[in-house]
Amino acid sequence: MDPSKVEIIDFYRPDGSRKNLFITNIPGCLTEDEIVYQLYGIFEPFGLLYGVQVFPCSRRFPQATESENGGAMSGSKEQEPGYYAFVTFYSTMHASRVKESMNSVIMLAGSECKIAYAKSRKQLQERHPLYVSKCYDLINYFLGFNSWSTTIKTMFEDTDSVQATPNTTYVKYVCLVELRVLDIIIEGVGVSQEALAKSSDPMLKIQAVGKCKKLCYMRAIENAFSRVLLVVLGNGKVHVEIDTTKPELRTDVVSDEQLVKVNELSDQPESEQDLQETHNPHMADGSMLSASGVDNLNLQILQELEEDM
Repeated sequence: MDPSKVEIIDFYRPDGSRKNLFITNIPGCLTEDEIVYQLYGIFEPFGLLYGVQVFPCSRRFPQATESENGGAMSGSKEQEPGYYAFVTFYSTMHASRVKESMNSVIMLAGSECKIAYAKSRKQLQERHPLYVSKCYDLINYFLGFNSWSTTIKTMFEDTDSVQATPNTTYVKYVCLVELRVLDIIIEGVGVSQEALAKSSDPMLKIQAVGKCKKLCYMRAIENAFSRVLLVVLGNGKVHVEIDTTKPELRTDVVSDEQLVKVNELSDQPESEQDLQETHNPHMADGSMLSASGVDNLNLQILQELEEDM
């Protein structure tokens, strides 16, 4: 693999034709489960797979006929049951390595199957984050089990934003988690709500609460991983970055019990101008320095730093 290559992998479902391989001419003598098992065995050594999909189809092949002088000749094409499959990688480098190493051909049940890049017919309008189990698979593959950890910062029931009906009540929970990947910390938020028919059975409420807590935790983990970027180099090294293009979904996710109410202040709060005068002695009269004054001040600070070094 070229060490100069660089690829950025995020924690969203893989898209694009360069990560998706199209396998054709799979013989019909195999079952779908056998095909999936064999394809995983062939492709997994090249890199982590997102998934394998198998679909039935009809294969066409030339039918041999006998000529008038007794010789064999090619006739019309005959159809027989078969399959085609999609093998999806997380990494374009892994997918391209498969095509190069296998010369775009694999053998299944004695049949030569061709490998090509899949062509997407429609552009995805919205990408979806990976499920939590897929997030674990991806981070463990590239960084190992001991490279990351998660902590629940808070989890509480949100009773203010739900409204019950005469026959239905709702259970809603919010979870905030902290994801630590190497030396990077990311927060994630998850929300889950369950509709519950009003009943005297307390077990229904207990089950709904348990389901909400589990789902909001999983969604918080997925939300945190959605802001993680893996920068994979051609030599196998991996760096971790935060995707700053994704907005942070945390909007003061704390319960009212965690808030402190202030009834009285011993001192009056300082204005913005007072703070500026306190932290900048050169603005004692409240006036701003001119541009030349700022330049002279910066030059003086640089000279003092050079003398101290």
